[in-house]
Amino acid sequence: DKLNALPEKDPALCTRAKTSLEVLSAGGRVRGSAADGSVTYLTPDEITEQITFAEQTIAVHCDE
Repeated sequence: DKLNALPEKDPALCTRAKTSLEVLSAGGRVRGSAADGSVTYLTPDEITEQITFAEQTIAVHCDE
């Protein structure tokens, strides 16, 4: 069933997600970029969302 098929593992995405998770989990302020290129800081809710996304990416693209 193609609807339930996972994408192929991507080592580059795995590495990026692991790095992101480390940075996001370290605590403190996390910088991001706004659409206009200005620097912004992520809110605690945005950090939580990004952690969840990184964990999901790791689950799909990493072998561990």
